[in-house]
Amino acid sequence: MKTIRLGKNGPVISQFGLGCTAMSDMYGPSDELESITTIHAALDAGINMLSAEDLAQIESAIPADAVADARYGEEQMRWLDSEKRPQ
Repeated sequence: MKTIRLGKNGPVISQFGLGCTAMSDMYGPSDELESITTIHAALDAGINMLSAEDLAQIESAIPADAVADARYGEEQMRWLDSEKRPQ
């Protein structure tokens, strides 16, 4: 699993996260064993962003109003620039 550092000094997180809202009975009954198995599979795959606490850590490291060059490191900016499409 690829990881990225958010900002210049922010946390290193997996490129993908696991949404866990459906595991909380928010959308109806959930299966605890299936949820635990899913979380273990995600961790085994290298996913390390799973919860609201992770998002709070990200927001505290990189304020939402930060400008792009302060919010993202050079590598992420190169990646974003490579994604630009011709006008």
